[in-house]
Amino acid sequence: QTVTSLSMSEDGTYMASGSRDNSTIIWKWKKEEDLWSKIHTLICDDVISVSLSQDGNTMVAANGGCIIYWGKEKDHPWNIKQTLRECDTHTTSDWATSLCLSQDGTTMVTGSYNTIIIWKKDNHLWEQKQTVTHQDVKWGYTPDSVHSVYLSQDGTTIASTSSETIIIWKKEKDSWGQKQTLFHMYT
Repeated sequence: QTVTSLSMSEDGTYMASGSRDNSTIIWKWKKEEDLWSKIHTLICDDVISVSLSQDGNTMVAANGGCIIYWGKEKDHPWNIKQTLRECDTHTTSDWATSLCLSQDGTTMVTGSYNTIIIWKKDNHLWEQKQTVTHQDVKWGYTPDSVHSVYLSQDGTTIASTSSETIIIWKKEKDSWGQKQTLFHMYT
């Protein structure tokens, strides 16, 4: 089956891979053996995107209608901490197609049909803080699905892509606003 997404911890010790075979696998680098080793398999239908925290103890996975948050505590296996959206395989317009965790693991950005959602972790649970429409405000162009989202390391810039557009978002105070639209077209 197709591996759809990868994410790695900052120190390169842990890696998460998501696949259309309904699994997410946590891998650990075994320095003394110079090899990656599978340490845990998590079941999650048709995984589209995964993001692993920098310390390797938090992971989120998008599988269409669901966003699932897993956590790991000292010497304990991975457990589901929260399901952020109930799985609804019939409503494809709000399927999460991409997600990204902030460096400190307290902010998450998800992309779906034509929306981007900014989430904050409060008391170990995620809460939706703001939803923005992935639309070129200058030209009024609403593209198709958001294919990818990225959150800068300092947590102040989001980049989102769809079709031939890249939209840059900036955080000002507690709100996100569209800053620039780039057109990625080969000429």
